[in-house]
Amino acid sequence: MDSSGRQSPVSKDSPATAAKALLQSSFRCQRCCVRLNLNATLRGLDREAVQATINTFQSRSVAMADSEQSGDSQQQQQQQQQQQCTTMSASCDSESASHDFLLLDSAPSISQNLSTRLAVFERLFEFLNANCAADHPLCTDCADVLAELQADRVRQLEEELACMRRYLEHLTLAGTDGRNRRFDNDASEVSADPADDADTDHDDEEAALARLEAEEAELRAELESTGAELAEVRAEADAEEAKKSALTAEHQQLQHAYSELKRQLFLLDEELSATRNQQAYAESELNRLQNTSVLGAAFHIWYDAHIASIGGFRMGRPAGGQIDWAELNAGWGQCALLLQAVSHRLGFASTVYTVWPCASQSEMRLLATGRSLPLYSSHGRLFSDSAFDSGMSAYLSCVTELLAFVRDRYGKDRLAPYPLHPPKEIEDSGQRFAIVRAGNKDERWTMALRLMLLDIKMLQAWMSTEPELLQKKRQTSGLA
Repeated sequence: MDSSGRQSPVSKDSPATAAKALLQSSFRCQRCCVRLNLNATLRGLDREAVQATINTFQSRSVAMADSEQSGDSQQQQQQQQQQQCTTMSASCDSESASHDFLLLDSAPSISQNLSTRLAVFERLFEFLNANCAADHPLCTDCADVLAELQADRVRQLEEELACMRRYLEHLTLAGTDGRNRRFDNDASEVSADPADDADTDHDDEEAALARLEAEEAELRAELESTGAELAEVRAEADAEEAKKSALTAEHQQLQHAYSELKRQLFLLDEELSATRNQQAYAESELNRLQNTSVLGAAFHIWYDAHIASIGGFRMGRPAGGQIDWAELNAGWGQCALLLQAVSHRLGFASTVYTVWPCASQSEMRLLATGRSLPLYSSHGRLFSDSAFDSGMSAYLSCVTELLAFVRDRYGKDRLAPYPLHPPKEIEDSGQRFAIVRAGNKDERWTMALRLMLLDIKMLQAWMSTEPELLQKKRQTSGLA
């Protein structure tokens, strides 16, 4: 194969060419793993040439070690290198010897030559790996990269060596100047007179002793003053510590008092917030109740088609007759109670009749004679009930009198949308409907009841919005 990984064409009938191709494809670059093509100069190497190269490298390394290093460490390194080279030589010799004693054909064969060359290259690469930082073999590109790295490293080492040499020169000059100065001082001391030197030394010692004694006295005095100051400072420190303890205790008490007041304030804020919420809710409920029509809620009047109802009780007798008399009587009881409540609220009192509400047995009574006119009945269509008709006519007359009172007292004219014609008729769109059953149809009687209840409903609505009545309601409830 070549460096690109493609297999070279080899002829089957050429063993030498096949051996050459096998030798070329046996080595790869140890960095990029590319197949290597050996140079022509390596093909001619044999065991003697490799051994000569190893011996030359050994002699050069020993000479360099002798010139640059000394001592036991140098000798040990030389011995290690010699042993390594000797070992490599011995291994190479043993391999060559082993190759020499291979029993092959009478003539050297191609396979023997190939194995020998592979052993030579292997030993050569092992020697290179043992003495270099990089593994061999290498391709041309990887070798160039390694050479550039080694060149950069050499430049860095040269710069460091130059710096070291400059620093060594500086130290050498500094040491020379120091030795010269010491030599001059020693010479001046030797030239002086020994007797004079002894006297001078004695005087100097006495002066020094006097100075030391004076300094000792000063230091003792300073020590005493410092001790007194230290005692004062300690006393002040103790006093300040006591003040600090007192202030700390007071601070803790104040902090506890503050925390307690904060807790009380928080509770009062919660209580105030709850009170305000209750007040707001009470005010909203008060406004809602003040704006609520009690009469409209208690006596709800509504209608479905031609049949009106009050409090959920239907009033009338439709064509099918689905409403029984018990429901009708209960409805008239609701009407009687409503009329009494409205009259009491407005301060109205009839001059002819009085209402006597009693559920399904309600009545209208004449004030002059005390006669009872019932607002209930249990008869069907075939029987005539004049007392029931008289009670319904009396109720309609009383409602008419109440509307007249409202018109005169509060100035509300045309309050009822359907005019009343007592004692027994109600008008709607030019037609009059009788409220009595005698000589009347059930449908028209049902219509008359409906119109009467709608007039009463309008009266309820007016009472819920009249300012004077609302003020009176507030005064009655004690909130004015």
